[in-house]
Amino acid sequence: MSTPGDRTITASRQLGQAAEEIASSVIAARGGDPEARLRAIGATRLLAAVLRDEQHELAAVQAERLRALLEASDVIAWTGAVDTGVASLAYEISRLGRTRRSSRFPAQVASARVIVLDRDSTEADALAEQLRAQLVDPVIVDSVEGVLAEVERRQPDAILVGADPESPDQIVLLSRALGRLPVRVPVGVIAPDGLPEHRVAAATAGASLYLERPLTAETIGLALRRLVDTRRGAVPKVLVLDDEADWRTVAGKILHSEGFEVAELGDPRRVFEVLDDFRPDVLLVDATMDHLSGYDVCRMLRTSAQWQELPIVFVTNHTDVESKLAAFRAGADDFVSKSADAEELVARTRGRFERTRLLRDYGDRDFLTGLPRRGAFLAAFLSILNQARRRERPAALAVLDLDHFKEVNDVHGHLAGDRVLIAIGKVLSSSFRAEDVRGRWGGEEFVVAFPDSGAPAVLPALERVLEDVRSLELEGDGGAFQCTFSAGVASFPKDGAGPADLFAAADRRLYIAKRLGRARIVSEG
Repeated sequence: MSTPGDRTITASRQLGQAAEEIASSVIAARGGDPEARLRAIGATRLLAAVLRDEQHELAAVQAERLRALLEASDVIAWTGAVDTGVASLAYEISRLGRTRRSSRFPAQVASARVIVLDRDSTEADALAEQLRAQLVDPVIVDSVEGVLAEVERRQPDAILVGADPESPDQIVLLSRALGRLPVRVPVGVIAPDGLPEHRVAAATAGASLYLERPLTAETIGLALRRLVDTRRGAVPKVLVLDDEADWRTVAGKILHSEGFEVAELGDPRRVFEVLDDFRPDVLLVDATMDHLSGYDVCRMLRTSAQWQELPIVFVTNHTDVESKLAAFRAGADDFVSKSADAEELVARTRGRFERTRLLRDYGDRDFLTGLPRRGAFLAAFLSILNQARRRERPAALAVLDLDHFKEVNDVHGHLAGDRVLIAIGKVLSSSFRAEDVRGRWGGEEFVVAFPDSGAPAVLPALERVLEDVRSLELEGDGGAFQCTFSAGVASFPKDGAGPADLFAAADRRLYIAKRLGRARIVSEG
């Protein structure tokens, strides 16, 4: 009987063989094989997905980097960076069989609650077995009524529907039934390859994913992660701006019933104030209002550094071509009539939210740590300060810098340095309150902003995080090692009114913390 350790070693060998095949394809491509470049790119993309699925973050990062290098240019332009990428990937994979993964961060989809709807018991059992391999114990049902009963009982994270080849309408019926429930559960549709009518039905029903059989372990793992992210992610926030109270209330109730968090505003002159307080993901704005029209509001937001990328959906009674063109000229992203039915209003709003979230995550997230980059953090911090100023409430800023990080790279290797940054990103992501904003400022420096809290209130939380970081089990070329950080904390309004003053104060205290011996947090001086 094999042990978990044996299975880990076997899996690591398989991953190592995949890395060797990539290296062979790279060599063949340089030797003139016209298909080898495509094989190398495809194999690297697949390996990155598998590594992500198995929570081998650093190896996945190396695979993604190599894939980007292979896709960036023709074979003739490949440089030593490709060879380094191949070697780095192979090295990181070689460590997987002997590197212990921390139990602090469980697999993202482990313990996810999943319902499988499939009238074909053979297909249902096969899918259930694949799900159990992902640490998911699914509930299998064979009817829409069974799904609804399990949804009420378990509040699942996702539903996987095995499409009936004879009845694509089943998907639509399930979607309509779920739409009447108070919670939204993401649905993934699974169908045999070559059934376009099921793909159409899935898209019409608003399914989150469409998968084609036969399914691989990698496909199942990635699909679960996407569905669980959708279910457990932040609730989309919508601001409805209209001086017509009746429509504003109706739209708010419709969106709220579909799982949106809604704020209503009747005076367009207060739009910036409410934006900073509520920080919506989508703005629904009436085209014709007193004081300021929707066109004026849209133009103002499109010239605002902070809100120029906010998705804006125009709502109006005027549906002629000229009105639509005027909305788009003003900078609107979409257009919906006030007479449209509830399904269209929800679909357009949700579509704008999901599309923008994907683009924002891609552009604003640091690839290594998963935290917001400098620009995205600064935009969120400005909103926190604006809100604190209006409400006369405190706010705090912490600047964290890893101690002796250069020595980590010099002694343990740059891959160990990347491993540290990934671990710090995870600790920061899982710590603090939901409303606190974390970010990677650059290099080994991180930042955290705390609304409604001064320095004395946030110090205990930062101390706990410092202990969490100190207890991380890290390993590099020079053996096992520990990591700590030093931090400086500044408070609004005590240390300044704007971000420049607060960053200056926090940086000054960070320097003091380093001078006093590191691994400490300083909030005065």
